[in-house]
Amino acid sequence: MRDVLAMLVERGIGCVVVSEAGKPVGVFSERDALVKLGANAAALGDRPVSEFMTSAPVTLEVGAKLAFALQRMDVGGYRHLPIVDDAGTLTGVISVRDILKYLANKLAN
Repeated sequence: MRDVLAMLVERGIGCVVVSEAGKPVGVFSERDALVKLGANAAALGDRPVSEFMTSAPVTLEVGAKLAFALQRMDVGGYRHLPIVDDAGTLTGVISVRDILKYLANKLAN
């Protein structure tokens, strides 16, 4: 856990996708840190991220329409979605912030 928390802070990111053989098996987000670790984060630092991550994350395929991302985020209450290719291999992550930046740019043009 300690390494994952450090990665979130050092890279200024909101989540880490845990993968096995390139396939996403879990997501650990800043929200998980607050809700699942809370004030006990220091004491839980040696525990594996698998104990606190959201397992079997909902994903979005590369090339999916923005509306699908928004729908999945809204229904699931997610702020991040792993992006996968046709084989289910992780290719990236989309966040609510990414969507807001995209929409702001579109509206400005």
